[in-house]
Amino acid sequence: MNFTAYLRAVHFLESLGNIRDKKPLASNWTVKKSERLVRELKINLNQFKFIHVAGTSGKGSVTAMTHNILTSSGRRVGSLYSPHTTTMIERIKVGEKHISPDDFVRLLNQIKLIWEKIYWQDKKLRPTFGAMILAIALLYFQEKKCEYVVLEAFVGGENDATNIIKRPKVTVITNIGLDHTKTLGKTLVEIARAKAGIIKRGAIVVTTEKNKRLVKIFEERAQKMGARFVSITGQEIFRLGMNGSRQNGNAKLVAKIGELLKIEPAAIHKGIEKTTLPCRMEIMARQPLVILDGAHNPDKIKSTAESLKNFSYRKLVLVFALNENKDEKKIVKMMAPAVDKVFITRHLNGSRACVDLKLLYNLFLINNRKLKAEIKIDPWAALESALKEAGKDDLVLITGSFFLAGELRKRWISEEKILRDNS
Repeated sequence: MNFTAYLRAVHFLESLGNIRDKKPLASNWTVKKSERLVRELKINLNQFKFIHVAGTSGKGSVTAMTHNILTSSGRRVGSLYSPHTTTMIERIKVGEKHISPDDFVRLLNQIKLIWEKIYWQDKKLRPTFGAMILAIALLYFQEKKCEYVVLEAFVGGENDATNIIKRPKVTVITNIGLDHTKTLGKTLVEIARAKAGIIKRGAIVVTTEKNKRLVKIFEERAQKMGARFVSITGQEIFRLGMNGSRQNGNAKLVAKIGELLKIEPAAIHKGIEKTTLPCRMEIMARQPLVILDGAHNPDKIKSTAESLKNFSYRKLVLVFALNENKDEKKIVKMMAPAVDKVFITRHLNGSRACVDLKLLYNLFLINNRKLKAEIKIDPWAALESALKEAGKDDLVLITGSFFLAGELRKRWISEEKILRDNS
């Protein structure tokens, strides 16, 4: 199979950021751009029953579990994920399969003509990368006659490209942590208010957030919008298809969503148990044990560190990269104490800068004087060095960035295989 047209389409989408405004636009223009594109494409949003998912951590897992409880109950469902791990089609799924590379290219070509029309009419409203991905997904869900659509927000909530839904069936906010602070705000309260912007009139609102001050923000927004806030109780332990210390909490949230949508309990349990996602404490090999995890903020790194307690190993060898504008001091402080050897590297996404490698090197040594550290400019060389370093009873953990984990996942599952399996 030849995927040249698909790879060219991906490159086109990833390059849209090089068309810029002379002056930055207000953040609410992101939503306006999505609304304009959807309107030009004549997509009727009322044909779908939406579940809208935002939050700092766990939103991908919750989106996938929700998708699977709906499919297990016989519903026709599409879902949109952010980000992808290895290849762009992983963002869009209907039933058991991702969108095919050919369908992705075909729908993008249709949207390009609309992009140019909007650009000539008002270039400030030209669609963003997020708006384009959303439009491809909605056109595909429309073609596939989906009843339900599960939308995972890209970043934040109120000003996110997905926030064009007027009346979602369920609004989900997993939890609140410090991430994307440059965009959403520097405090938990500011971030909670940004994410609360997806709460709409008539929706049912659920969250796993425990901070009473932040929950109050969601409750007040729900009351203001005429939405119904539902608390989650109970201590049920679920059978899970994914590793991770917080996946049971995600499952409890999804079980409540299923209950609210009147999904039969058997389908809820089946959907939760069958759910797997790439790069979420994903085991790729044994002897040595190799785990990929896309944790990239303090909240997720804390969960990853907690999850390591569920594995038996002699020595922990870490392959680590981190994007700029993350709390590197806090993240390394959480991770370093458990590490025996770290290979500090970068990812290969040219549009996102990484934290200075020497800074990370020094932070790891400050937080664990006993560990050994090396810098590898090539992430593939870092992986090979880690595998050589590790004995059969050791654990190699690749984390700090979805871009890093998704790239190195190709050692075991190639991009071509993913594209071929969904063609």
